[in-house]
Amino acid sequence: MAAECAERCGTEGIEHGGAEGIEPIAGLAATAGRKGSSQTVRQAARLHAAIVRDSGQGPQ
Repeated sequence: MAAECAERCGTEGIEHGGAEGIEPIAGLAATAGRKGSSQTVRQAARLHAAIVRDSGQGPQ
């Protein structure tokens, strides 16, 4: 659910690093980088990709 919301609406206001008083999402990058195809891994990868895309730190 969170990944779909981030993909549709963007991630403005979410900083994956704790900036502006918002805590980073603990373990997101590690979970997104796991091998496998569980729903948790797929959703973490989608959410991580949306955050990186919107932060300007990755390919657009």
